[in-house]
Amino acid sequence: MARIDPVEIIAKVSEENGKQRAFEVWQHKAGKAGWPVTVESAVVDQPGPECGVVEIEGLRYTIRHDRRVRQSIAGTWQFTHAAWAEPLLD
Repeated sequence: MARIDPVEIIAKVSEENGKQRAFEVWQHKAGKAGWPVTVESAVVDQPGPECGVVEIEGLRYTIRHDRRVRQSIAGTWQFTHAAWAEPLLD
């Protein structure tokens, strides 16, 4: 069975729950999808959308937490926070 690509994993985590929680939830979802995740660094206490860098099977990804997914709130579409991976291309 094929695994979902890490860049397709979206972890819906509100802004109030913070970057630490977003980083943890994304890692959990990646692990459940069958990916062995190794944390290289975490920057959850720094400003900006970056949560940290992970390595999966020799490839590196930056995990970000920012407004990313559409959600209907009180009948209006808005972007809400989520965590996702972006490949680090050397």
